[in-house]
Formats: sequence, C-alpha cells, structure tokens
Amino acid sequence: MTRQTSGLVSMLFVAAYLGGVAVAMWVNTSLLCLGDAKFDAGCGGFELYFPLWALSYVPPVVLALVLARPREAASSTGRKLLLSIYLVLILAALEASFVADIGLAGLGIVWLALAFAFFFLRSLVSRSAPDVV
Repeated sequence: MTRQTSGLVSMLFVAAYLGGVAVAMWVNTSLLCLGDAKFDAGCGGFELYFPLWALSYVPPVVLALVLARPREAASSTGRKLLLSIYLVLILAALEASFVADIGLAGLGIVWLALAFAFFFLRSLVSRSAPDVV
C-alpha cells in the first residue's frame, strides 16, 4: 500500500466517522426526540450534540487509525476490513452512550472496552492472515 493510498483510506475513515455521527445525532434529536428537554422539548439540539459527541470519541478513532496503520508488506484489504469493523464498533458505542446518557466515567469505560476490542480484533486478524495486517 502506498502512502497516498494509506492517507486516502484514513481520510475516508474519518469522513465516514463524522458522517455516521452526524446521521446518528440527527436521528436522535430530530426523529426520536432524545435530546435535552430545553431544546424544543427534546427534538432539537443537533448543533450542540453533533460536535460534542464527535469530539468525545476522537480517542478511539485515533487508536483505530494507529492500530490499522499499514506495514510495508501488508495489503490494503486487511486495513480496510479492520477500519470498517472499528468504525461500526465506535458508532455503536457512541449511539449506546448517547441513549444511555452516560457520564464522563462511563465514557472512559467505553473507551477502554473499545481499546480491548480493537487489540483483540487486530490480533485475531493478524493470526488468521499474517500478511494482511
């Protein structure tokens, strides 16, 4: 995988993450009315929730990008697979965190759980296909 391709995959991952957070927050606030009651009786607040929750999950996003960094002989298929799985896990955790309205301590626990899942998945993929990751 060339550096240019690697950078493109990373940018697409970040764009997909931001798009996923935007869609999740729009559905949560506009359709499901899960926002705070002070924002149009719970049916508003996208302009607050989107940047807040997008920034709250930056550490797992950075960890995902670091763990899926390309190696010299590795194929891009394994990296794309890992980043896709990481993205689904991050967005699922983000949505569950929003719905459960967790605090800062809960967010740290979720980050730790995601880190363990990321390391486990990376080792699983590298054991099953060492030339992939």
